[in-house]
Amino acid sequence: SYTPTTREIDDDLVKRSHVIVDTHEAINVGDLSWLKNQKKQDRKYSLIGNLLARNNLFNEMLDDDTTDCTVYKSVGTAIQDVCSAALAVKAAREKGVGTNVDMS
Repeated sequence: SYTPTTREIDDDLVKRSHVIVDTHEAINVGDLSWLKNQKKQDRKYSLIGNLLARNNLFNEMLDDDTTDCTVYKSVGTAIQDVCSAALAVKAAREKGVGTNVDMS
């Protein structure tokens, strides 16, 4: 979803997750728009560019014991999604976190 009224993700999943977004505008989509109303210290989302620039994609999320999941919300272009996902998978494998799923 990429509009303020469309939804693809359950609120309970978002509440228990650290959310990574591709742009500041992604926080305005229906799935995540309620996060804008949270107190700044209670928000559990990060801009992917900031995490990648700090080479810190998973470290700060692993330190947070209030989340058990990570959601990546992208409203950008398909190639941006592919590149971001590839970097996230690479970092997860290097850290030994995540679950491989056979999609065949």
